[in-house]
Amino acid sequence: MILGLIVVVTAFILSTYYKKVRILLAKFISTISIWKKELIYRVGKYNFWATLISPVIFIGLFYILYLTIPNTKFVVHNLKYINEWFMQIDLNIVNAIRKYPSYTIGVIDVASNVLAIFWSISLTIYFFAYRERKAVAISSNLASGNMGFIIGLALILFDTIYGKIFAIPFNKEHMEIFYHDTQNVVRLSIWFTITFISVFYGVNTLRKMLNSIDIRTLLGHSMSNINKAIIRSMILNRGFKFRKGLYEYLIASIETYYQTLIVCVEKNMMEVYNESFKSLEKFAILFFQGVSQKLIDNYLQRPSKIKVPSQLLYTASNEAYKSLHKSLLIQHVALIKSLHDHNRHSEISRCIQIFFRFEPSDQFGDLQKEFHTILHELIMYLDSDEPVLFRTGLEFLQQFSKREIQKDASNIGGLRIYKHLLLNSVEQGDINLISHTAYSIKRLINQKEKTNSKVQPSWSNGVSLQPRENSNVEKAIIYLILQSILKSIELSKYPVTGFLVKYLVTNYSQESVLRDTFELLKQHNGQDIYLSTEKLQGSYFSELDVDFVFNEDTIEYCMQKMGLIIYTQQVFAKKNALPGWKKVGEKIDINFVSTPSIKLEYLVYLEQKIEKAKDKFGLLSLENMKEYLNIPSSEEEEKEEEKEEKKEGEKEGEKAGEKAANSLALQFSNLT
Repeated sequence: MILGLIVVVTAFILSTYYKKVRILLAKFISTISIWKKELIYRVGKYNFWATLISPVIFIGLFYILYLTIPNTKFVVHNLKYINEWFMQIDLNIVNAIRKYPSYTIGVIDVASNVLAIFWSISLTIYFFAYRERKAVAISSNLASGNMGFIIGLALILFDTIYGKIFAIPFNKEHMEIFYHDTQNVVRLSIWFTITFISVFYGVNTLRKMLNSIDIRTLLGHSMSNINKAIIRSMILNRGFKFRKGLYEYLIASIETYYQTLIVCVEKNMMEVYNESFKSLEKFAILFFQGVSQKLIDNYLQRPSKIKVPSQLLYTASNEAYKSLHKSLLIQHVALIKSLHDHNRHSEISRCIQIFFRFEPSDQFGDLQKEFHTILHELIMYLDSDEPVLFRTGLEFLQQFSKREIQKDASNIGGLRIYKHLLLNSVEQGDINLISHTAYSIKRLINQKEKTNSKVQPSWSNGVSLQPRENSNVEKAIIYLILQSILKSIELSKYPVTGFLVKYLVTNYSQESVLRDTFELLKQHNGQDIYLSTEKLQGSYFSELDVDFVFNEDTIEYCMQKMGLIIYTQQVFAKKNALPGWKKVGEKIDINFVSTPSIKLEYLVYLEQKIEKAKDKFGLLSLENMKEYLNIPSSEEEEKEEEKEEKKEGEKEGEKAGEKAANSLALQFSNLT
């Protein structure tokens, strides 16, 4: 039993020690890997300066290998020791070489000439591969590891020059003096070593360079680079200083991956695209949801360790991570646009789903505004002539905006994108676009979330109104719809006006909310009080500022026409029990049209202007506008005129009778 206990304790100690060694080794490898990736990017980015510095490095290295090391006693002593070790197994390398001294120079010459030819061929292949990769993905040469190939070429060139210079002082007839100097033996050993490394490294790098022009390889290599860098970063975790070079390397690799995917779409290589897209889905899970449980168990068990790569990189450098995340969003939208342009609609939905996985969490601050802006650009790019595709984009926008509102009712930045869609649809007079947009907005709030505001303002009595927090979302939506109606009247887009009025009265006319919001619109003369940049400060919103611009000379006239049309529809809906009539609350105040300072004739004029275009509005309620506004009809006016004429005739008859009576009385008085 004691022996068993000892075995268990020993095994536990060894496993603990092994785990610590494994973690330390993994961290060491990860550190070297991160530094290597940073160096690769720097060399690729500053290629010109690297070219200028390379001769200095070349000369310094040659000086060390040709003059310094051969004169080092430590090196000479170790070479003798190695030779003595070989002699114990009956293999004297030095004597074997001395037997055939003439072959030494011959081998150096032949090897140098072969390496020179290989160097020339490799350089040609390098430029060919460089151009081909650049044509596919312009960022590929920053992240593909060109430094490895350049080092290979430099090694071959260095080895060729080293061998030539080394062999210059000697010829085949006088090689007996060559081995009298131990420095030559050291130089010969150095040359053999460099030659072996050059050939092996050069051939391997050349193979990689040729493979890198294959799109499949380029996609796999770029995504592999991204994942490796992320995994290495997670192993190092907190305490390691992540420099800007790592973020720039990741940006270059991400750009390479997406640019190559776009080429697949453009060249109809959809099989390659679909295979690679799976790796993008895995990357989204890894980067934004966290690493695998196996990695956590092995390296990230401490509570202080960060388990989500995006959080780790953001914590390490906020500004550098913002650039990385923004680049990821921009490249992904570019891919969606390419799919859209090449009519790959079936792939767009999956791609948009991945885009929303890239949505930054609340802790990332300013990135939320960047996400809103890029989402705004994406939604506006989707073609409204493709109803299914456009509705897909609207559905994702709706879900996003609803999540924002559910977090905080003041997060109405998503409505700014809807505002742009409504403005475009009004200006184009596109009923389909405006109906899709309007009903998507409607689904942002549930019936139970609608306001119970009891504010009863009046434009005419000068009461100042302010938006209330508990009705902020709904009032912002109603205000936006009212702006759209006002703009449609200004542009004479009457079918749009009719649709929006019916939509507004049916869905947003409960209690006093429509009346109150209409008063706000009049009070602020149509200017935006909910979705302007100034009003949205402190929340997240798109930086694309789009606003309804109204003609100052006609806005009051358009506002009055809008008020009459909405009021008429409200009365008509309630009298005829139209859908949603039970929700119709307080009617909007139209006293601003019929105040004592405005004559009845002007009200009649407005009614007549609406009457002339009533068929275009598509509103049956306009047939009864005169009745609802208490404007006399044409028949009533004629009867009134006849009554007036009859009264005037009777008055004139009475005057004539009085005149005749007076005349007779005068005559009678004269006779008497």
